[in-house]
Amino acid sequence: MSGAYTDLHQLVELGRDARTLGIYSAQHVRSALSGQHRSRLRGRGIDFDEVRRYQAGDDIRSIDWRVTARSGIAHTKLYHEERERPVVVLLDQSPAMFFGSHLNFKSVTAAECAAALAWAALEHGDRIGGLLATGAPERLFRPYRSRQTLLHWLQAIVDANQRLTSSTPPAPANYLADTLASLYPAIDSGAALFIISDGLSLNEACEPHLHRLGKHHDLLFLRVTDPLEHNPPEAGLYPLKQSQGQAILLNTRSARVRQHYQQGCTEQLQRVEQRLGRFGIPLQEIDAGQATLPQLQALFPGQRGAGRG
Repeated sequence: MSGAYTDLHQLVELGRDARTLGIYSAQHVRSALSGQHRSRLRGRGIDFDEVRRYQAGDDIRSIDWRVTARSGIAHTKLYHEERERPVVVLLDQSPAMFFGSHLNFKSVTAAECAAALAWAALEHGDRIGGLLATGAPERLFRPYRSRQTLLHWLQAIVDANQRLTSSTPPAPANYLADTLASLYPAIDSGAALFIISDGLSLNEACEPHLHRLGKHHDLLFLRVTDPLEHNPPEAGLYPLKQSQGQAILLNTRSARVRQHYQQGCTEQLQRVEQRLGRFGIPLQEIDAGQATLPQLQALFPGQRGAGRG
């Protein structure tokens, strides 16, 4: 159990079991437009290398007919697998993520997801980069295939996570949109892009950036939820803090209040699905009330070399 905060030791320890995650094999990814369906993030591509004379055993489908016609001698196109692929994680560590009712705060589960995906990408030989969404300007960690860079990124996650308190001022309304906007010009097309957030700060200002990122990258949204967002608490009095920073007292002794609470949470989650589904962005849910790694292992079936093709 991690609880309200994570630390560097915990995020490094995740690497032992997270390295075998097949990060390009997401199963049963949910999209609001297409319902439940199987989806795979695109693995590494195949790049054209050179043309040489045809040799016995070459695949005839690879014959370069233009060169063959011009030279009068059969030639074959040769290809090679991309050596590496950038994997970029946008991680929400805004004050609104500092909430939890069971096992972890959402901010902790999100941090664990980011660390696990980063270790898996590095194990697969890919470059890993990241950007924090906190409501304040943050350094972009450009994709590198380097354990040292990854450790610096994990330390930045820990620093942001441990700065969160119940009295931290709320982030600006468009903090997530601003972070998405800064990410687009900073990474090359064709990256595997993971956005890890509860999604409740997705607003209209995010839409053009989601659309653009979704067109140029393989994008997967990991939505971190708390059990209370699916089921209302038992009857009682609960002190809560709204995302705007205002403290309130939730009285769930009334069945009507519990029903209204449940309806409000359901509508919030549906708005996230609809906004992402509008741009065909696949969505998967991670429950902060359960251990993080088993959920990721179910989503990204662990098989050696899953990211190599």
